[in-house]
Amino acid sequence: MLDDLVTCQRCSSICAECSRLATNCTKCTGSFWYNYNCVSKCPDSYYVDKTNTCQQCSSNPDACAQPPLTYKIWFKMEFYVLYGYVEFNRAVDLSPSSFSRIAKIFTQKGPLKASDYKLSRVNQALYKITFRDSNSLN
Repeated sequence: MLDDLVTCQRCSSICAECSRLATNCTKCTGSFWYNYNCVSKCPDSYYVDKTNTCQQCSSNPDACAQPPLTYKIWFKMEFYVLYGYVEFNRAVDLSPSSFSRIAKIFTQKGPLKASDYKLSRVNQALYKITFRDSNSLN
């Protein structure tokens, strides 16, 4: 089907935002933006900036010296309240929206949205998640 550039189309599911075509991403969902594409990791000699965009190491050599960002998730029940902890492999300073794009938490119903939990920072690499409704996690 040809695009007529008049009819609005929904962005591809991998795109948080797109321009002109459904697959021409300008921001990504759960991945990184590189050369108008969403990628699971940036190419060699690139790093991820605060907007989840792949940037060349030559623009910030110190950023490339850091290891790739990874995380572990574990859960704990206290006084009938379910908590989650997300520990990153290095210090991060993430807003709730950035956190939800990077740390993916899935249930049987699919991925959780940032509105499904309250986020609090424990230390430079550890975040605590308090789920708003534990019954909705099944």
